[in-house]
Order: sequence, then structure tokens, then C-alpha cells
Amino acid sequence: MSRTDDNRDGLPEPFDPAQVEGTEGFLGPDMDLDEPPQEPGRSVVASVFGLVSFIVLIGAVVVGGFYLVKMYSDVLGSGVELKPKPKVPSMEARRRPRAVSGDYTVLDLYFPSGEKSFEGEQRSVPRASSVMDLATVVTGEFLSGPTGRLAGIIPGNVSLNGVYLGDDSVLYIDLSDEFRRNFQGNAVDEYILLKALHKSLMRNVYQIEGIKLLVDGKEVDSIGGHLSVRGLLGEAVSAPFRDADDE
Repeated sequence: MSRTDDNRDGLPEPFDPAQVEGTEGFLGPDMDLDEPPQEPGRSVVASVFGLVSFIVLIGAVVVGGFYLVKMYSDVLGSGVELKPKPKVPSMEARRRPRAVSGDYTVLDLYFPSGEKSFEGEQRSVPRASSVMDLATVVTGEFLSGPTGRLAGIIPGNVSLNGVYLGDDSVLYIDLSDEFRRNFQGNAVDEYILLKALHKSLMRNVYQIEGIKLLVDGKEVDSIGGHLSVRGLLGEAVSAPFRDADDE
């Protein structure tokens, strides 16, 4: 019986790829023509996932930037300094002299007075425009001695060669050699003299960490032969004083 006789209804027979010669290698033995291809769907899912990830990343950047801007604005509004703080001087070094008016300043000076003691004196001077100018004024007033009484153990005819401020915030006081040659006193007098000079400067001059004493631009071992001034002046007068034998 022929194929035409079997198809009595006159309808075309279903297509069978297996009956077509050469189609097996093209379609593959396990391929189902009724199933849609899978690769395009996977590409769409991957594209959607990448787009969502990118949107999430952009959102995180925007939110983080907004938070940082708000935090920075709050810090600026509170007046907090964001820069690293420099080394803070001591309380005496940071104290500024009291101003009487716009043109004058009151200094707290200290002068030797008797054995192992000194007296304070307030003195009104023109306002200085810088740290070095203020240190020059304080040193000059100290060398001139106290008001209304003798200078005592403060050496006479001493000139101030110069005042310098180092990068380490150490103040260098350069005095003439008369400060050493004209000093007449024992170990106690030398201690009181240097202690009074150191306290007068530290009390009035701010933004300094220490004081270095020079004589004619050079370091010296001592002023009167009893205390070493090779290091900072504060180190020479900070330790408890011990009487030395006068010989």
C-alpha cells in the first residue's frame, strides 16, 4: 500500500527529520525542534543582573558621598580643627602678657632679690609685633634691673646681640661677654640670676618650647662657673638647687 492510500483524509503527513537524508548531523540526534533555544535567555538574565549591580554600586557611591559631605559640614560648623595639632608648649610658654590698651602690654618680670629668691614686678611697655620683638623687649627690661632699687647680681654693661627663634621653637638669647665677665656671685647667685631670666622670658613670650643662652654667638659652659648652660636654660634651673662650696 502506498503512502497516498494510507492518507485517506487527504492531509499531509507530519514532517519527520529522520526520514530526510543528511539532516541528522545538522539537527543532532537529541535536538527537539519544539523546544526554544536557551542561550538568548541566559544572556538576558546576565544583562539584567549586571545592570542591577551597576545601579546598586552607583547608589552606594551617592549615599556614601552624601554622608561624607554631611559629616564634613558638621565638623566645619562645630569649629573643630582638622589639621594635626602642633606640639603644645607648656602653660607658662602659652600665657600671653596682659594688654593694657591697644598700644601697650604689661609684662611680668622677675628679678633676683636676696638669697635663693626673686621678686616680681609688672612693667608697661609698648606692644611688640612679633615673638622675637617681644623677647627682645623682655630681655632688655630684665638687664636694666628692677625699678627703684639696685640691680643686685645682674651684671652691668651687658648688650643684647640678638634674639633668634629656631625651627624647634627654641628661643636663642645672645648676650655680650659682659654678662659672664661682670658677674660677681656664688653658686646661689648664679642660680637665682638664671632662674629669674628664664622665668621672665617664659612668663611673657608665648609659642616657645625653651630658651638657649649664648654669649657672643657661641655656647658657653657656664656663666659663673657653677651651673652648666650648655643645654636648655630651663634644664639648668629646673632641678632642686644644691649649695656649692665657695672656695
